[in-house]
Amino acid sequence: MAATTLPTPALPAALGAEVPSVKSGSRVLRRFLRHRAAVLGMIILIGLALFVVGGSLLLPYALAVDPAPRFKLQAPGAEHTFGTDQIGRDILARLVYGGQISLLIGITAMLLSLLVGTLIGALAGYYGGLLDSILMRLTEAVLTIPRLFLLLTMSKFFGGRVPPLVIGGREFSGSVIVIIVILGITSWPGLARIVRAQILSLRQMEYVLAAESLGVRRGRILFRHILPNATATIIVSATLGIASAIQSEAYISFLGLGVDSKTPTWGNMLQLAPRYLGSAPWMWLFPGALLLLTVLGVNFVGDGLRDALDPKSQKG
Repeated sequence: MAATTLPTPALPAALGAEVPSVKSGSRVLRRFLRHRAAVLGMIILIGLALFVVGGSLLLPYALAVDPAPRFKLQAPGAEHTFGTDQIGRDILARLVYGGQISLLIGITAMLLSLLVGTLIGALAGYYGGLLDSILMRLTEAVLTIPRLFLLLTMSKFFGGRVPPLVIGGREFSGSVIVIIVILGITSWPGLARIVRAQILSLRQMEYVLAAESLGVRRGRILFRHILPNATATIIVSATLGIASAIQSEAYISFLGLGVDSKTPTWGNMLQLAPRYLGSAPWMWLFPGALLLLTVLGVNFVGDGLRDALDPKSQKG
C-alpha cells in the first residue's frame, strides 16, 4: 500500500491568507480626494514646491546672498517684489532659496528619524525580551531629555565646527548638516513607540504564527511580512514629522542657533524680524506666511492619509 503524502501548504498562501485587509490603491485615492482639507493641503504643498523650484530658474542665487546696501530695507515694489532686508538682499530670492533648504531639512531629518525609529520599534516589538527592554529604556532615556534643550545645546556646540559644503556651485553652511542630524536623532522615540505597538499587535496574527511554524527566518517574517502591514502608520507619522522638523529648525534659527544666515532658510530670515515689526513688516510677513502654509499643508495631508489608509474605516 502506497504511503499517503500530506501536501505541504505553500508559504505565500499561508502568509497571504491572514494578512490584514489593506485597501486597494484606488480606494485609498478616493478616500484621500474626499478629504477636503487633505486636498487643500496637497494643493498648498504643490504650490510651494513649484515656488521654490521654479523660482530658482528665474531668480539668480546672488540676489539671495549678496548684499546691496543701496537697496536696504526697500519696501515691496516693481524692482523688488517682496522688498529687501536690512543689508539689501532680495526677500523673494531668499524665500525661494531658503525654502529649498527648509524643505530639505524637514524631509532629510524626517527620513533619518524614520530609519532609526522604525528599526528600533520593529526590533523591540518583534523580538521582545532583553532586546525590547534595552531598546525601550534607550527610547525612554532620550524622551526624558528636553528636546529643546538638546537642540539648543548641540547646535551651539557643533554649529561652527562643520566646514561649509559646496554643491552645484552653491555654498551651504555646515550648520545645515548639523541641524539635520540633530533633528533626526532627537525625533525618533515617538515613532519607535508607535511602531513597536503596531508590531506587538501584528506579531500575534495567524499568518505570522503559520510562517514561524514553517521555519521561516524571523528576520524575513519581520521585514517582509509584518513591517509592510505597519506602513500606513509609519507613513502618517513620517508625514507629520516633516512639519515638526521645519518648525524646530525655524525655532532654533530664530534664536540664532540654527542655520547660519549666509545660507538662507525661512527660519533664520525671521531672526532679525522683531527689530522691524513696524518699520519693515515684509521681513517677517512673507517667511512667516510660508512657514504657516507649509505646516498647515503637511498636517492636512497627514490627516488625509491617516483616514485614507485606515483599514478599519467603512468609508469607500
